[in-house]
Amino acid sequence: MEDKVERILEIISRLGRKEKVNPELLAKKLGVSTRTIYRDLEFISTAHFPIYYDRPGKTYRFREGFSLRRLNLNKEDIRLLIMGQLLFTRLAEPLKKAVDKLLEKLLESGESQLKLNF
Repeated sequence: MEDKVERILEIISRLGRKEKVNPELLAKKLGVSTRTIYRDLEFISTAHFPIYYDRPGKTYRFREGFSLRRLNLNKEDIRLLIMGQLLFTRLAEPLKKAVDKLLEKLLESGESQLKLNF
C-alpha cells in the first residue's frame, strides 16, 4: 500500500505544481502500467480533488482556481488522509463517507496560508 500512497502523492504534487500529467508518460517514469495511473487518478478524483482531463493537451490538471496552497495541510496530513481513505474503503462504508466529507471540507476551505512542499 505504501507504493500506492507514494504514487498518489507524486501525482497530486505534480498537479499542484501545474505540471502536465500525461498517464502514459507518468507510467513509464514511475515504472507502473498506464492502467495503474488511471486507477490512481480515479482515486484522486474520488477523494474530491477537482481534476479533469484536458483533451487538447492530453493531460490531467486541477480545475482552474484550485490550489493545494490554500489547504492547511502538510505532506504527512495528506498521507494520513489518503491512507485512511484506503483503509476505510476496505473496512467500512460509513467510515469512508466520513473521511470523504472531511476531505471535501478541507478542499473547499480557502483559509490556509501554509505552502505544501512535496
